[in-house]
Amino acid sequence: MRNVAPTTTKSFRSRGVLIIFCVVMFVVAGCGKDDPVKSSVARPRLQICDYGLVIFFGTGGDSERIRLLGWAATEGGYTWTDGIGASLGLRLPASEYPVRLSLKAAGMNDKVRLPFQPVDVAVNGEKIASWQVAEEKTYTAIIPRRFVAAPETFLLIDFYMPKVASPASLGHGPDSRRLGMRVVDLRFDKAPEAAANQ
Repeated sequence: MRNVAPTTTKSFRSRGVLIIFCVVMFVVAGCGKDDPVKSSVARPRLQICDYGLVIFFGTGGDSERIRLLGWAATEGGYTWTDGIGASLGLRLPASEYPVRLSLKAAGMNDKVRLPFQPVDVAVNGEKIASWQVAEEKTYTAIIPRRFVAAPETFLLIDFYMPKVASPASLGHGPDSRRLGMRVVDLRFDKAPEAAANQ
């Protein structure tokens, strides 16, 4: 009987490890495959966007499918970035030209203390633009063709805002979130006129 207990315990341990391994492999290999709608929401970086398509960041829009980190909850006609960085993840069809990113947004500003929100824009870790985001308007950046030359290349778009501020700190109410940009919409367009500069 003394030999049975250790053998049984070892057997149970081996089975436990095997079960955990199988569960992990099932989750990693099969996550979301049975429901493509849930999969696109759970894994937004796989979402394919089309040129000329406007992606709305307000209530009823579809920006959740590409938003990754650094975003507050969606509000009426926009979504705020929350923190010094915000990221988007998406795929675009292959393009023979550079691509123009157009973002309609306003900054968390104060006429005296923070007249504009400085924003650096990067694609796959490479800085492509610097904006001074103040009043609501469309801000643009050119994505070099090498990022979109291959079919459905994954793009990680980062917005870095080192001077984010809370409305409370600027005397604009009790909101203590560290807000940078109030984003209304986003679109991508092919930019043949920018090809000469690439």
